[in-house]
Amino acid sequence: MKNVQDPSNLRPNHTVTRRQFVASAAGGAVGTAIVADLPFLASASAEVVLSEADAVASANHLGVKASVAALAFLSSLDESQNIIAHLEYDNLSRVQWNFVPMTDRKGLPLKDMDSNQSELALNLLKSIVSDDGFRRSEMIMQYEGVLREQEGPKSAARRDPKKYHFTIYGEPSAESTWAVSIEGHHLSLNIVFEKGYMVDSTPQFFGANPATFQSNMLDRFEKGFQLLQDEEQLGWDLLNSLSKEQRSITILKDKAPTEIDAPGAPQAIPTTLQGIPAASFNESQKSTLLNLLAAYCKSLPEPVLENRLKLIKAEGLEKVCFAWLGASKPGIGHYYKVQGPTFLIEFINVQNDAIGNVANHIHCVWRDLQGDFNLPANS
Repeated sequence: MKNVQDPSNLRPNHTVTRRQFVASAAGGAVGTAIVADLPFLASASAEVVLSEADAVASANHLGVKASVAALAFLSSLDESQNIIAHLEYDNLSRVQWNFVPMTDRKGLPLKDMDSNQSELALNLLKSIVSDDGFRRSEMIMQYEGVLREQEGPKSAARRDPKKYHFTIYGEPSAESTWAVSIEGHHLSLNIVFEKGYMVDSTPQFFGANPATFQSNMLDRFEKGFQLLQDEEQLGWDLLNSLSKEQRSITILKDKAPTEIDAPGAPQAIPTTLQGIPAASFNESQKSTLLNLLAAYCKSLPEPVLENRLKLIKAEGLEKVCFAWLGASKPGIGHYYKVQGPTFLIEFINVQNDAIGNVANHIHCVWRDLQGDFNLPANS
C-alpha cells in the first residue's frame, strides 16, 4: 500500500490481546527474548503470549513490537485515562493533527501520567520510530523547556515538555488495523498498522525553535546545535549546486510563504509539479536529492525508509521536482518543496526564534499524496 513495510515475510497468527501479558514462566526463552528486546516490560510485570516460532518470526515485524508496547501502555492506565487515550479506530479525531501550541488536544499527555506510565508511553514512541526518530522527538519535547526559559514566567504553562499527547486507535494486535498518534508542539507522528505491518506513517511533522542555538541552553544544547540540520543543509546544498539556468527554473519567488500548505488538513493538497525536475539533474545533484529524501525518512524504522525510497524510484526519480521560494542565502526567510507522484515534502524557515533572531524557526513535513492516515487521498 502506501509507505508500506515490505509484506513479503508476513506471518499470520501473531495475536496479542489486551491485558494478556501476565503469563507463566513456561514461556522460557520466548519471554526472555521479548523482555530483552523491550526491557521496560520487566518493570511493568508484563509478558506476551506468543509461540516460540512466532517470537522468532516477529523479530522483523514492526507491528508486533508496537502492539506489545501499546498494550503495555494501555494496561497501565486507569479507566478515566483509558477513555482519553484509547479510542475507536474510526474516531474522527484520528485524522485531526496539528503542531502549534494548544491548550488541549486529543490524547493523554505525559503530564497526566505517573512515572511508570510515562516510561511505557515513551517506549511506545520508541517502538514506532528509529533511534534517530526517538532522539529528535525527545529533543523536541525538551525544546519546550528552552522556550520557557527564553520567554520567561508568562510561558510556564504554555511551554511544558510534558504536553505531548498519546492516543491509540483500535485494538492493537498483529492481526488488526490500528493506529498511534503522538503529538504536541512541533511534533506530529501518525502511524497506522495493518496485519502487523506499518502501512502508513503520515502526516510526519517535525519542527525546531530555535533552528540553530545561539547560546548554550539547559546544560544540554550547545551553541550552534541544529536538530534539523540535514533537512536545512541538504536543501541549501541542492540549491547551491544548481547552474544559473537551473536556478531560474527552481526559484519560483523571492519571497517565502508564511507557512506550509494545508497545515492540519486531513489530506495534503497536491499542486501541479513546480520547480525543476530531477530529470534535469546531474549525478551529483541526484545524489544530493536522494540524501535529502533519506533525511526525511530516517526518523522511521529502516524498512519504511527503504520502501518509501523504492516507491519513489518505481514511480520515477526523474519525475520528482524541487522548488524554492524566498531568499537564496541563509538567515532570511526561505522555503522549499520536493514533490513527486506519491509524496510531498515541505520545509519552511521564516519565523523568528523566541529571542528575535530572524528565520531561525523550522517547520518540515512529509505528506503521502496517495492518502495520509491510510485513507484515500480524496477522503
